[in-house]
Amino acid sequence: MANAGREFGADRAGNMLIMFALCAALVIGAAGGALGYMRLTQERSALQEAADAAALAAARLHGKTESERTASAQRIFAQNYRGSDGAAPVVSLNFNGDFVSVEVSHDVPTMLLGVIGKRSFSASAASQATRGVSAPVCLLALDETLPNGFEIYGNAGLTAGNCAVVSNSTDDQGMRVYGGATAEAAEFAVVGGFEGTFSPSPMTGIAPFDDPYAARTLPPEGPCIDASDRLTQANFTLDPGIYCGGIEIMAGATALLNPGLYVMKDGPIKVQSGAVVTAENVTLAFTGATATLYLQGGAQVRLTAPAEGDFAGLALFSESTAPTVEWFTISGGATLDLEGGMYLPTHEIWLKSPTTDRAVLNAATSDYGLIAKRFCVQGAAELEVTHVNPDSLEEKLRLKSGVRLVR
Repeated sequence: MANAGREFGADRAGNMLIMFALCAALVIGAAGGALGYMRLTQERSALQEAADAAALAAARLHGKTESERTASAQRIFAQNYRGSDGAAPVVSLNFNGDFVSVEVSHDVPTMLLGVIGKRSFSASAASQATRGVSAPVCLLALDETLPNGFEIYGNAGLTAGNCAVVSNSTDDQGMRVYGGATAEAAEFAVVGGFEGTFSPSPMTGIAPFDDPYAARTLPPEGPCIDASDRLTQANFTLDPGIYCGGIEIMAGATALLNPGLYVMKDGPIKVQSGAVVTAENVTLAFTGATATLYLQGGAQVRLTAPAEGDFAGLALFSESTAPTVEWFTISGGATLDLEGGMYLPTHEIWLKSPTTDRAVLNAATSDYGLIAKRFCVQGAAELEVTHVNPDSLEEKLRLKSGVRLVR
């Protein structure tokens, strides 16, 4: 009987040891799982950082052989990898035209999971890079200090399908889209940062673009033209020259501007509702603190830049030393059809449509595109720009970037 009791006690002690061992394994396994997950996350991050560096390195060597690019990428990967010890990660590259894909994998030993049979885990990362962007710039917001070099909001839209939109603003919101607005272009780029959804996402941290027309000036001033008698008529024609105090085209009127340079001095050009203005081979220039343009609801203006002369290709112009002026405004229902460039370095361009009547700026540009201090597109307004280059000439203003990550 005593022996049976001793055997029973020994069995109980053995069972308790087994239970303790099982519990300890579970506790160690749980701790090992948490530690393993943390190490896996760290390893994936380290692999991704090094894979990105390797992909960019291979993309930079576009003119080299695949073996040379592969060797460079693997060397850069090793220099940038800050992951776990043990066997080196496996790095593989694939080349497809301008694109370079990098895939890496690594088996990392576990620290505590061996007690449950898990001796390693596998981590991986992938990256793809391509040659840099090269696109003609058709919209440039020059100011480096203002936030929102481009601001699109409400239900407004910005479309520049075959060219780049660039903001020199150093602000964290150098470009901004919000509300139900849309912004689509071949490329977006900003010196500072951006907010909102762009298609594609903007490149950030670019070098600011120089002012391409900083040295361009207006010709010496001449006498003012008095067109007061014609401006009251329903149909009239204007001639080139200096219009002191600006001009106002009455509602419903039809105006034709003969070819040449028109200077609005110390006053705006106002086009009232329903008026129609046609100007071919014309440059509209602005000088003075109140010299700008107002298109009221329903106004229709078609402006084509001259093909020759000092202002060839420029439909709208002011000097870089001009004072800051009032908004250059296109209101709901008004349309400006522009063939040629815009250089208004101290003007802020405002397209506003508080209702469904769209304020529209359609522009077909070459050379330097549309350049202003900043652009604001609000409500139901629409800004659409197309780059044209019928003679396949080298564009004077291009967005270029060496290499970039795709994913």
